[in-house]
Parts: sequence; C-alpha cells; structure tokens
Amino acid sequence: MAGCIGENLDDCVRCRLRFSYTYNDENADRLSAHVQDIHVYVFDQTTRLLVDVIEVGSADIERGWVDIDDLPDGRYTFVAWGGSGEDLSRSFSDSHMYDASAHDHSDSRIGHTTLDEFYMMLDYNNLPVETLGDIAPSREDFDDLFHAVVVDVPVISGRNSEVGFDFVRNTNVLQITVTGLEYLWNYSPTRAPTADQPLHIYAIGKNGRYRADNTIDDVWFVTSRRATRSPQLRWVSISRRCASTSTATPTILFCSMYRMPKRGMI
Repeated sequence: MAGCIGENLDDCVRCRLRFSYTYNDENADRLSAHVQDIHVYVFDQTTRLLVDVIEVGSADIERGWVDIDDLPDGRYTFVAWGGSGEDLSRSFSDSHMYDASAHDHSDSRIGHTTLDEFYMMLDYNNLPVETLGDIAPSREDFDDLFHAVVVDVPVISGRNSEVGFDFVRNTNVLQITVTGLEYLWNYSPTRAPTADQPLHIYAIGKNGRYRADNTIDDVWFVTSRRATRSPQLRWVSISRRCASTSTATPTILFCSMYRMPKRGMI
C-alpha cells in the first residue's frame, strides 16, 4: 500500500497508479517490454473536465507504478494511453474534438476539454482525392497504442488509494484492396507489366481516431497505406501491424501476392 507522512494527514492526498499489460499471448505482465511511455488523463467525475495530465516515464513503467499527491478531494475518471516508443506524441496526439463529422479539433487543454470531447488521434497526412482512403499515418513506423480506463475513483484526504490499469493493445483486421491485377493475367518472364500498368496494394481500416473509452466513432475517414510497383516482378509476403479498435488479442494481417516493390513499401 502507498503511505503518506505528514503532521496533518487531512492535508495529505495520495493515490498510487499501478500499471500492467497482461492481455497478451504469454498471459504474463509484459508492460515494460512493450510500453515505454504512458500519459494518464484525469477527468473530474462530476464536471467531466480534464483536470490533470500525468506523464509516466520509463523508470516508473519498469517499476510498475507512480504516486500522485496533489489531486484535490473528489471522484475521477482516469484514462491512460501508452505507446511502444519513447515518446507517445511522436505517433499520436491528444485532441479536443469540436465537431467529429467535420474533423474540427485542436489540442486538448486542462480545464477546457471534457471527457466527451477528448480524442486520441494518429498523426496523419491527407491523401489525394483519387486515393483509396482519406489519410495516411505521418510516420511509416508509427508506434503501437495501448489503452486502459478506470471510472469513478474516489480520492479522499488522509486516505491511501490505488488505481490499477491493465492495458489492452489496439489492433484491427484490415481490408486489402489490390488494383492493377488485370496487368498480371498475361504475365510471362519475358513480358512484365510496364510503367503505365501500375499495381497498387491498399490496406484500409478505421484505425486512427479514438474516444476516451477507446471506441471509434461512426463518422470517420479511413486510413490507407499503399505499395507501388518497381520494375521487376517478385513474389513477396506483406506483414503489417496497424493500430486500431481494441481487442484483447493482437491481430496480425498477412497478405501474400504478386507485386513489385522494393521501393515504395508500405
């Protein structure tokens, strides 16, 4: 249990946040092996306003817990997001969503953003209108995303409390769309498709914008990744992990087919 030392225990508020990641194939706590950065967003249970953001570094993740002493008495919802990289913000951003249908948003702000307006979003680039999907991740090697939430936690002066977060890694089954296969039907080793006969592979999923409870809203534009052709045809196997809707078991999608990269890889 967490302890608190002081002359006046009524002025002492201590809450220990304990982290784990057991929803994995090993059925063991693999937090420090998979998560390197954690941000905990604290929302007032009554007003639903964001009141604090707690950044948990690698040393505390390795230990498995962190103590907070400065929360006023009250009841809170804790929303925790973790990333597989050293900095969660290199692949994702916490946002205040004004209008989900128009994707109108700004950075989240303490004392301004509510639990209902809070979104965690993949950093992205807009795609050309002729491309399948609307956006693509801004980083090719974007990090894995982890989520945990605990609702209605009482924090009372002079009383120790502990909040446990068991993370889920976000995964998704993607739709694969291939265009240009008609150029392969008459393929032979002496007659490969030419430069004006492109073969593209798109991996598409609703995997970029999450509410505080880790659900995806109904109004969303799709993330798309594309592989383009190189001059020589070869048989390859594509393996791509993509962050998306929460499931207890990570899903890896494999697609084996004729295609022409080594350059332009997803």
